[in-house]
Amino acid sequence: MSICLTERTTERHPGSAKLTFRVVAGTKMRSVESFYKEFGRLLRDARGRADPRITQKQLADRVGLSRTSITNIELGKQHIPLHVLFALAGAVGLKPSELLPDHRFVSASAAALASQVDQLQLSSTTKELLRRNVSAEQPTRKT
Repeated sequence: MSICLTERTTERHPGSAKLTFRVVAGTKMRSVESFYKEFGRLLRDARGRADPRITQKQLADRVGLSRTSITNIELGKQHIPLHVLFALAGAVGLKPSELLPDHRFVSASAAALASQVDQLQLSSTTKELLRRNVSAEQPTRKT
C-alpha cells in the first residue's frame, strides 16, 4: 500500500505550491483483490456446509455459470455482478448479505494505509489531512 504525493505550482501563483495526494491504484487493487478472495472463501464454505454438499459443477448449473467460473470466483480471480451474488446466495441457501465479507475485513486495509501516513516526512497539518482523507474513503456500514 502506498500514497502518492505530488507538488505543483500554477502559472497564476508561481510562488505557491499545491500539494495533492491520492492513493496509488495498486493499493485499492490489493484491497479489492482481498475482498473478492474473502467473498470466494465464504462462498466455498457455504457450498461445503449445504446439506447435501454442493459441488462446483452443481452450483454452476444452478446459477447458469461454468464450473471454471465458480472456481475463479472462489479463488477471488473473477468478480461478479450484483445479480450473480443473489443467484449464488439462493443456490447455497443464504441471504446475499451472508456471503459478503464483514466490514471490518475491508477496514483493515484502511488501517494499514493510515499507519503509513505517520512514516511520511510531512508537516503535521498535511499528515492530518491525509489521515482524514484515508479514513473518509472507507465505507461505513451500520450493524
